[in-house]
Amino acid sequence: MQLNDRTNRIALVFLLMGVNPGDHVGRCAQNSADWIAFYCVFKAGAVALKLSDALTRGELAMLVNHAQPSFVFTAVAKLHELVALRCSAGLE
Repeated sequence: MQLNDRTNRIALVFLLMGVNPGDHVGRCAQNSADWIAFYCVFKAGAVALKLSDALTRGELAMLVNHAQPSFVFTAVAKLHELVALRCSAGLE
């Protein structure tokens, strides 16, 4: 029951942040307990997109340009790379 309550609360936060049902929401980070966020994405009605932190810049660009996620949760180590992809794709 605690997991369900926690994911419901986080899903509500996603909705308040502007995640809409059907939106693609990416996660680009190493494996960790943060995977709970994927359940929250599903509960918000969005599509969870796994962007491996092991992808090359070209592979990441291909996936991001194809899926066009509305939101991406990431680790600090990948933030600059994702921002650069966003800028080069004109998604600012």
